[in-house]
Amino acid sequence: MEGAVIYIGILLRQQVQERKAEMDKEKKEKLAQKKSNEMFNSITEKVKPENQNQTHNSRREGMGPNTKRKPN
Repeated sequence: MEGAVIYIGILLRQQVQERKAEMDKEKKEKLAQKKSNEMFNSITEKVKPENQNQTHNSRREGMGPNTKRKPN
């Protein structure tokens, strides 16, 4: 009987250790995912968006062909 109790104790200890190892693995995976997300966000946040109005002169564009038309 005493041997059975010891065996059960050993089995329980193994299960606890296996579960702890699984939890550690899950924590490591979550930490790796978090680091990956932080790296991605730090890269995307550093890029300043380009102001679209700086790439062309809208006033010059507006003064184009319509001002050169001859009235009828």
